[in-house]
Amino acid sequence: MDLTELDCSRCTSITTIPYLPHLKKLKCIGCISLEFIPPLPNIQKLICNDCVNLKTLSSEFVSLKDLDCKNCISLETIPYLFNLESILCIGCTRLTTFETDASLFPPSLPKIRIIWCSKCTALTTIPSLPTLHALWCEDCTELTSLPPLPNLKILMANRCTQLTVLPFLPNLQQLFCGGCSQLTTLHSYPQLQIIWCAKCPWFNHSENKDYLENLQKLVCLQQWCRKNFKYFVFKKWIQSEDFARFFYAPDQWGGYLSKQSLQHMVKPFRKRQKVM
Repeated sequence: MDLTELDCSRCTSITTIPYLPHLKKLKCIGCISLEFIPPLPNIQKLICNDCVNLKTLSSEFVSLKDLDCKNCISLETIPYLFNLESILCIGCTRLTTFETDASLFPPSLPKIRIIWCSKCTALTTIPSLPTLHALWCEDCTELTSLPPLPNLKILMANRCTQLTVLPFLPNLQQLFCGGCSQLTTLHSYPQLQIIWCAKCPWFNHSENKDYLENLQKLVCLQQWCRKNFKYFVFKKWIQSEDFARFFYAPDQWGGYLSKQSLQHMVKPFRKRQKVM
């Protein structure tokens, strides 16, 4: 049988997956007894979240593009897979490394675009990733540094408490490094648009004068927006038809005042009519 998709999620008793040479997508979420997945030459998407006894993945998943292995707490390494484009391994608390192609210099994963490895508390290094666009590594408390990542646009590194330095990232647009308590210096990133750095000591460092000046400008801008944004929104609202319908409705305060005002204006004319 040429089976191309298999979903055996929450089959808590199975310990292995049969060899299925035509399988392209495998979903085995919550298979808590699963220990082994055989080489599947055509598999492109593997979702094996919460397989808590899965210790290894085959390096012969030659067609695999998307790997989702969240909370596989026994998994210690992710093998080198040439076609892999995205890795979601949140909460893999024993994961220590991503294997790379040693024939390249530096050894790297040549096609990876997204890595989400938050809460991988044993992970100490990130390999060279020349095509990586987004990296989420929050709460990776053993991570001490990052390699050059020339195409990285989004870095989410909150609470990486051992991270001491970030490399120059020429295309970085969004940086989140709140709670990185050992991070004392930061490069000037030419494409940076968003930065979140709560509880980071680097912006009090004497070598970051440019950032200090820019941060002060941002603080002033934030204060100005807080004072004026509500006013602008209110001003726009009171000029709208919706406000007129609300405020001048007969049962509203504005409607009552308008009625009283009209009565006051009409009263002299009524007196003149009675006299005539």
